[in-house]
Amino acid sequence: MIKIHIADTTARDATIVGASGKPPAPPALGRDGHVAVFRRYVTAGAGRQHDELSAELGPDYHQALVDGDPEIDFDAVGRLIEDTQSVLLDSDGHPLHCAPSIMEVTFGPDGDEVERREPVDVAANVNVDVPIRWTGRRM
Repeated sequence: MIKIHIADTTARDATIVGASGKPPAPPALGRDGHVAVFRRYVTAGAGRQHDELSAELGPDYHQALVDGDPEIDFDAVGRLIEDTQSVLLDSDGHPLHCAPSIMEVTFGPDGDEVERREPVDVAANVNVDVPIRWTGRRM
């Protein structure tokens, strides 16, 4: 629950309380009483992307695509994917074994870096004893 203590130009103040309600249920997916089920399938195998195919068949491998299907791995394509996990990659495409840490960087007016630190959670200060004054200006 969020509380904001505000006042207008005539010094009338109020505390506003904001709370989120329960969202409505999403509509059922499907048609004519049949429920739609989404599945994930393998669409390409390893070594079947453009870079690998151009290294294997040459830069102009269009005729090989017409004559056969070198881009399709018949053992992998079409298989159902049951469970998935997110994998973080570094800039070279190699998997990271631990999540990267988030760093807060502060820059000065001249554009030079001033400080690096771990992010700090600061409590909101909009429900204080002295209300926030409404000036009528919009930013």
